[in-house]
Amino acid sequence: GGAIGKTGSGAGVGYGPQDAVEYAVAKAGVVRLTAALATLRERMKIRVNCICPGWVDTPMSRRTIAAMPPEQRATAVPSVLSSPDEIADAVVALVRDDALAKAREIADGQLRDVSSVDVVETAAAIAGHPWAFVMACDMPFFNPSLIRYLATLSGDWDAVVPYTDDWEPLYALYAKTCLPHMERLIHSGDLKIARFFPHVRVRRVRKEELEPYDPEGLSLYNMNTPEEFARAEEWWRQLSSTG
Repeated sequence: GGAIGKTGSGAGVGYGPQDAVEYAVAKAGVVRLTAALATLRERMKIRVNCICPGWVDTPMSRRTIAAMPPEQRATAVPSVLSSPDEIADAVVALVRDDALAKAREIADGQLRDVSSVDVVETAAAIAGHPWAFVMACDMPFFNPSLIRYLATLSGDWDAVVPYTDDWEPLYALYAKTCLPHMERLIHSGDLKIARFFPHVRVRRVRKEELEPYDPEGLSLYNMNTPEEFARAEEWWRQLSSTG
C-alpha cells in the first residue's frame, strides 16, 4: 500500500487556449496518468492523486510574468501567487491522509463527480490556519478589501457567509469546526452546503454590509454562460479604464 502524489497544473486542465502549448500538454499528461493509474488502489492499495495549482511564485513564473506585456499581466496573473511551500504542504497532506483525497478521487478509471461540499471540506481540512476562505473559480472579480472585511467578522462564529437573495456559500469563510458537519453531509449524499448551517454558528453578512466594500456588486457575480463571460469582460474593461 501507499500513496503517490503528483503535481500537474491548471494549464493542463480544461479546454481554454494556452500560449505555452508544450507545458500545457505535458501537464495534461500528468493528469491523465493519474487517471490511468487509478486501478492501483484496488490492485495494490496504492492511492494516486494529482494537484493542479495555478500561478506559483517560482523563478520560472517570475521570468514569464516579467516578459508579459502590461495588459496581459493585468488580466492573466493573480494579485497573489501561491508559494512553493503551500503546494508542498498540500501534497504532503494528500499523501498522508486518505480523508483529504476526495476532491480528486478516481475509482476504476472514472473521476467521481465532485460536489462543492467536497471542495470546501477539503480546503478547510488542509488549511494551515483555523479558517479557510473559499471562492468559486467562476467568480472573476477578486476583492481583497471585502475578503479582509469578512475575516474581521469571524469572532466566535463557525462560518462567515454573505447572504443576498440567498446564501453565497462559495464566497465565504469556514472554520475547521465545520468539518464534522460537512463530512456528515458528504457521507449522507446530501451535497447542498447550506444544509449544515443550522448545526453551526453562521455569521450572515447581508447585502448592505457588503456595499461599502463592493459598491458595484461585482464580487459575487459568477459566470456560467458565454453571455455572462462577455458581460464580465466588458465590466473588467470599464474598471480597468477608470483605474
